[in-house]
Amino acid sequence: MKKITTLVLIAVMFSLLFAAHVAAYTKNEIGCNAAFFGEINGKKVIKYCMPLAENGDAAAQYRVGYVYYYGVVTDKDMTNAVKWISDASYQDYPLAQNLLGVMFETGDGVEQNFEESTKFYFQAARAGLPIAQFNLGRAYELGQGIIKNDKLAITWYKKSADQYYPDAQYNMGMAYEVGNKGVPKNYKIAAEWYRKAAEQNYPDAMANLALYYLAGKGVKKDVARAIDLLEKAFDLGLARAGYNLGKMYYDGDGVPIDYNKAFEWYRRAAENGNKRSQFATGILYFLGDGVKKNNIKAYMWLKISGDEVDMVQKDLETVKAEMQPVEIAKAERLANEWLQSR
Repeated sequence: MKKITTLVLIAVMFSLLFAAHVAAYTKNEIGCNAAFFGEINGKKVIKYCMPLAENGDAAAQYRVGYVYYYGVVTDKDMTNAVKWISDASYQDYPLAQNLLGVMFETGDGVEQNFEESTKFYFQAARAGLPIAQFNLGRAYELGQGIIKNDKLAITWYKKSADQYYPDAQYNMGMAYEVGNKGVPKNYKIAAEWYRKAAEQNYPDAMANLALYYLAGKGVKKDVARAIDLLEKAFDLGLARAGYNLGKMYYDGDGVPIDYNKAFEWYRRAAENGNKRSQFATGILYFLGDGVKKNNIKAYMWLKISGDEVDMVQKDLETVKAEMQPVEIAKAERLANEWLQSR
């Protein structure tokens, strides 16, 4: 009887210990999940995910590596980042495999090695991870770490795009627009891929689709829709969308000519770094189209646009011919100040 009682007590003790272990594990799991999703809390990721990572949990290892890699806790810690991301990757955790691929591609934390990068992209892509499928497609397109193969690039872009990855959808649109990488030129299909990416607020796709609506290329002509897409793309940070709007109003392309609106869009895009808009802003200041003529600001913006725009040097000389030395000096100073502030 005494022996049975002892066995029962031992069983109860083990049950209690197991229950405590499960409770602690569950608490860490809940904390790890909560800390990583939404706005990542690096300190809590380390607190709750680290015990799981040390116990071999691949997802927790990736999360710990992620916060070290991106410096979410303190400064970037590449030693710990490489360790934990590698541990998760070797357990076939796709997100870790993709991130390790990125690290080998960029040489961030490890020695740059395109072959290794592509190997990890392939592992994650084969597991169905959209971003890895996109990265593998890009590797095939560039011939980076693997033999260049446009057909396989499109194959992997398509797999990624079909899983709603917007970068891949945009690249599919570009391929059909140009008619390369083994696909025929087809504006209708290109427009459809741009539309899918645009619906995910992908600015470049919005701008390209807008030009399709403006020209009625692959879609029914719809100027209002084109303007709406360009404005939204600009608000999302795509400066060239502002240039497209400025050019629409300056040329009267689908809208009445309006130099005031043209200048305003060129200026806004210029402030956001678009070289063509900087050039156009300088020209409009010189001509006095949509804005009061101002040779100092004309020279300033032409100077800022640099040599990337054709004929800028010739136009600078034309503006300079109407200026006094003191005005030229002021324009040079304003241009340098603007460039240094960026």
